Amino acid sequence: MVTIYAINFRLISIPIASCYNDRYPKSVVTMNVILAIPEDLQTYIEAQIQAGAYTSAVEYFLDLVQQDRQRKQAQAKLENLLQEGLDSEGEPVNAAYWQKLRASVFGGDSQQT
Repeated sequence: MVTIYAINFRLISIPIASCYNDRYPKSVVTMNVILAIPEDLQTYIEAQIQAGAYTSAVEYFLDLVQQDRQRKQAQAKLENLLQEGLDSEGEPVNAAYWQKLRASVFGGDSQQT
């Protein structure tokens, strides 16, 4: 059996600063979404709500969207940093490199190993 949810989503329109339900901004844009949820997922969502993790199915889905956005932003940042590293000039890794690195970590002209 499949349950149909008709949900009025409130999509985030500004960065999280002031919050709706302690998680989402008060300044929102409303969008109507209809979701067909299989019974096992409906049971899971209801269990999350009963456990106090969320106050409603809408809050649960908003949190999923927020987590997805944060994950994609983190992935893009990581890819940019990796590309920046690939595009940068390399530095030979030798005894002098390690000594310079130790000095930057431990301070001064460290001879620690």
